[in-house]
Amino acid sequence: MQCKKQWKRFLSELEVLLLFHHPNILELAAYFTKSEKFCLVYPYMRNGSLFDRLQCVGNTAPLSWHIRISVLIGTSKAIQYLHNTEPCLVICGSVSSANILLDDQFQPKLTDFGMAHFRPYLEHQSSTISMTSSSSKHLWYMPEEYIRQGKLSIKTDVYSFGIVIMEVLTGCKVVLDDPKHIQLRDLLMELMEKRGLDSCLSFLDKKVHPCPRNFSAKLFSLAGQCAISRAKLRPSMDEVLTTLESAQASLYFAEDPPTSLKSFRCPSPLFLENVPSIPVEDDENQNNHSLPHDKGLRKDGLTQKVPFECSQSEVTFLGFDRTTGSKRNEDACNRP
Repeated sequence: MQCKKQWKRFLSELEVLLLFHHPNILELAAYFTKSEKFCLVYPYMRNGSLFDRLQCVGNTAPLSWHIRISVLIGTSKAIQYLHNTEPCLVICGSVSSANILLDDQFQPKLTDFGMAHFRPYLEHQSSTISMTSSSSKHLWYMPEEYIRQGKLSIKTDVYSFGIVIMEVLTGCKVVLDDPKHIQLRDLLMELMEKRGLDSCLSFLDKKVHPCPRNFSAKLFSLAGQCAISRAKLRPSMDEVLTTLESAQASLYFAEDPPTSLKSFRCPSPLFLENVPSIPVEDDENQNNHSLPHDKGLRKDGLTQKVPFECSQSEVTFLGFDRTTGSKRNEDACNRP
């Protein structure tokens, strides 16, 4: 009996890997069978699994937010690809952080299709299957309709991916060590429902530098939508991918959007740290910040004053000629 189960999982994985190819799906290097032994050979993934890197196994450095969102986007592309294949779509059935491997460049590779199921390409189709002992290790990633009734659909993968997003955001395991036997999903969903998204921000992974609030709030919201109890309310993987790409764009800003001119700080490396982004009151006395003058601008030799907006009530003029001109010109520039 056990041999039949292993043979079924072997065929399922082999079928998916031979029929479907994607940059974010772990490619098959070789396979062979001998009597009752089955072997699949894959390329070596130097950076291990996403689970190991989130837990910093082997004292590895924590993943940056840029790498984390890139891993989520790559994984979602792989799942989206499998959900949209024709004439039969593929339900992965085993999406988890342990089944997302990372190559030398930290590009994600989705693996483990032993529980994959093929379904005709119908948007809202689901089916009922019998649970096996081999799938019990993935129960923490499975929705209630699967655990109770054995119902399997593409929304099952969406739910599992939502749990992975929660792991990526918090750096926690699916089942928290303290308090014991509390699921990460249940804890975060309860906080979202009772206290709002802001209450989840305190659970952000503290092993890595803080990320912009709009980025983390958007991902917590997406995770909650994916892991909602009612399957019909979960987004499609196309919608998930769109949201992730939108969240990634917000990470290119070093901090949340400024609320005023004085709080603005341009992230471009072309702007030096010691050069203020707006004029200050003593700019008239700083030679290195004065604007270059053009004698051709005015016939009388006076350099044109250029206004810079500092605030709603103050304008500072820069750019008067320090080498030419009479004392009258200096007095005019210094006159309040």
